[in-house]
Amino acid sequence: MQPEERVSAFMNTDIYPVICSTFTPGGKTVTLLQAVLEGGARIVQLREKDMPPAAKIRLGSVYRKLTDRYHALLIINDDPELAQKCNADGVHLGTEDMNWQKAAATYPELIIGASIHNEKEAAAAVKAGVTYFNIGPVFPTNTKKTAVTPTGTALVRKLARLWPKPFTVMGGINRDNINSVLAAGARRIAMVTGLSRDPDPAAATAWYKKKIREMI
Repeated sequence: MQPEERVSAFMNTDIYPVICSTFTPGGKTVTLLQAVLEGGARIVQLREKDMPPAAKIRLGSVYRKLTDRYHALLIINDDPELAQKCNADGVHLGTEDMNWQKAAATYPELIIGASIHNEKEAAAAVKAGVTYFNIGPVFPTNTKKTAVTPTGTALVRKLARLWPKPFTVMGGINRDNINSVLAAGARRIAMVTGLSRDPDPAAATAWYKKKIREMI
């Protein structure tokens, strides 16, 4: 895929599963990946913080084959070099990872995502030239160790109005509160346990996808 095709495909995404073995029952991440793709996800993120590099490359290769089969984007967490080795479509970076501007300049073929927690970081992400930023955690969550206070929907509403950059949202989003997130202007919802811990991840993916699409 050419860079502009990747960006175009990203703009058409909605539900954004983030898959990691820590929060996947039995560590069966490939089974979960298959399920969310069958449910309609057209972007997924491989997030394995503690896995050895060689194992990540092997797993990334499996993810790439499956995402290709479903015409879905593959994003790798933290590591742009690993993203290249896996022939992924992009990389998602936190504030402690590679400098966003450097990543955007060094890997122009990749979608570059950046985690932000406030308006100042959102401005920095836009200035750096990332493809998108992720607002979070919106609500309290146990899937990431962070001292950051949940943003609530107020930041989502403000950034949806102020910034031209596409964004995703993440953190504690579920069936009970998704309406408030969508009402604030979010249209791309990243989720971990909302999908991985559901008894039927494929059906859950389809449900969230339909809910998001109803707002477009």
